[in-house]
Amino acid sequence: HDCYVSHKVNTLRWLGDSDCFVTGSWDEPIYTQWKWGNENKPQGNKLCFWKLGLDHSSSLDLPECTGTILHNGDVMDMAYMHGPGYGRIITASSTGEVTAFFQEENGNIKSFGLEKGHNGPATVVEVVRDQSSDSVVSAGEDGKVILYSLKEQKMIDSWKCGRSITSMKLQGDANQVFTSNTSGNLRFWDTRESKKAQTKVRCDGSGAIHSIDIHPSRPLLVATGNEDGSICIWDLRNYKDHLCRYKQHQSSIWKIQFHPTVPDYLLSAGDDGDLLLWDFHSPSSIHTQYGGKERLSVHRLLHSPLSLNTFDVHREYNILIAGSDNEVLHTINLSR
Repeated sequence: HDCYVSHKVNTLRWLGDSDCFVTGSWDEPIYTQWKWGNENKPQGNKLCFWKLGLDHSSSLDLPECTGTILHNGDVMDMAYMHGPGYGRIITASSTGEVTAFFQEENGNIKSFGLEKGHNGPATVVEVVRDQSSDSVVSAGEDGKVILYSLKEQKMIDSWKCGRSITSMKLQGDANQVFTSNTSGNLRFWDTRESKKAQTKVRCDGSGAIHSIDIHPSRPLLVATGNEDGSICIWDLRNYKDHLCRYKQHQSSIWKIQFHPTVPDYLLSAGDDGDLLLWDFHSPSSIHTQYGGKERLSVHRLLHSPLSLNTFDVHREYNILIAGSDNEVLHTINLSR
């Protein structure tokens, strides 16, 4: 199903295992006077909270918008926060701000901002997946990675990681951090060690790395989505060269993600408007599977006339939602 939403969708996330998700816009004009009248109605970038019926016995309905709130700056990234409450999301903004939003059961949306630490746009945000932790990590164009306390709304620590950071992933209760940047470098390090003890991997010839993801069951495997439209798979035990490199997109890949429950599927979305599914299923050996020369099975799940910026897959129901510059939300049942 396609649903017109009247704004460019730059990022979105399912709210855990619920039937709700959130979208964030970018490049929206800012004005305070209503277009067709004199009534003052502030306009600009926003977060929209949605509900989608996920009953297996029925076909997918169009999503229902349950609430909207203005967002200061482009919504560059967002992450779902575990814990009490109806809808909890944290965002990274082009203004450098990191902000938490909460939707209550009555539909009201509240927010609070964390201490500002970026000198430029905040491009990525992640939540530490430790149930006893209230920590959030952000990264930005200033090359900084910042650890925050949600409870205190302040910065706890920071690391300098080269040039403009485009993507970030956490492992081991945020003890291990992976980042990529516009120079085509993949960095990873352990936060318990020296801040200078960072391993840098150069992805030569592919341009900027716009997105990274870690294999759910093989944590030493990392996938990158690159500026030239290629994907690379890396084995961090031997990171001098990638295991494999394939190119199917015609331009930059904005997001890459292993399927959360079928990780031999890899999904990618790009500036060419394509959403692709890469099937690494058949071989059993890791080096045959990811290092072979045979042609992969690649399926185009959808095509947008404008850039396809983001997607997310529901872990339980296997429903994919995607957003584009075409101002459309796409919904796909991957089980069919």
